[in-house]
Amino acid sequence: MTENNPVHAPGAAFLAAALDDEIVLLDLARGQLILLDRAAARVWRACGAAATAGGRAERRATGILRRLARAGAVVRQGGDRWVQARVRWI
Repeated sequence: MTENNPVHAPGAAFLAAALDDEIVLLDLARGQLILLDRAAARVWRACGAAATAGGRAERRATGILRRLARAGAVVRQGGDRWVQARVRWI
């Protein structure tokens, strides 16, 4: 499935495939697969967008973003702005 991805660039660090509500990322440098469940996929897709949530939802999203950052799938830019890693949809 091809996705419209504004962060897409040649030399992408990840390959991505959408499977129903989930996304599978392949970290090309590490040879690692990362499965994003529905919640994580929504957070990952929203990276770079100005979205806020309160309370429990915000804590959950922040936890997901931190796990995605440890995997290299997102990068923090400034305060609360997160950006997807370079990705090529397959």
